[in-house]
Amino acid sequence: MKRTNIKVFPKSTNFRPGVFFKRHGQLLLFVSLFLFGILMGSIVVKNAPASLSSGIESMFRDYMSARSGQGFFVTLLNSFVSTMPFLLCAFFMGIFVLGVPCTFGVPLFRGLGLGVISGYLYANFGLKGVGFTALLIVPHGLFSSFIIILASKEAFAMSSKLFSVVLPSAKETRLWSSLHMYIIRFIVFMGLILASSLLDAVMAAAFMRFFTF
Repeated sequence: MKRTNIKVFPKSTNFRPGVFFKRHGQLLLFVSLFLFGILMGSIVVKNAPASLSSGIESMFRDYMSARSGQGFFVTLLNSFVSTMPFLLCAFFMGIFVLGVPCTFGVPLFRGLGLGVISGYLYANFGLKGVGFTALLIVPHGLFSSFIIILASKEAFAMSSKLFSVVLPSAKETRLWSSLHMYIIRFIVFMGLILASSLLDAVMAAAFMRFFTF
């Protein structure tokens, strides 16, 4: 009887770590910084002194008071306005010759903020806090954070290109086309931030009334 070898995975689909990291290394770096920020935020809340804990509690109470009494479009606008500084920071770091190191801080601080609020909710309200986080923090938080990560990656690439141009050994290059595409991408990112703010407003309208702290 002739023996037949069955290949579960074709040779063309073999996973090559070197190729994968070469293609997606920058994105993975910014995602890692974001996740590290979340971890650090959770640790900060767990080991926070009384003064910091009371400050976080006061901000959360103000947040709940404002969210509970505002309309759909006000929630959408506030969500958009609170997220845009991260996008604008990434944008300006991208058009700054020495902005490369600063681009790392954008996803890091974004993750830090989400880690602090998520850690606070879990530490103080248990499963109720987990439910609030899952319904009212995570949807908008992850969506907008992924956009910010992509924006930071674009800023890193643009700033690196600008830096390479000012070096004495730099070859003549046309920056306008790169800058033009950079601006277009950030306009798209702005539209996606608006979409994430719309999601935030929808989730708040649907579930905010079920939570009291």
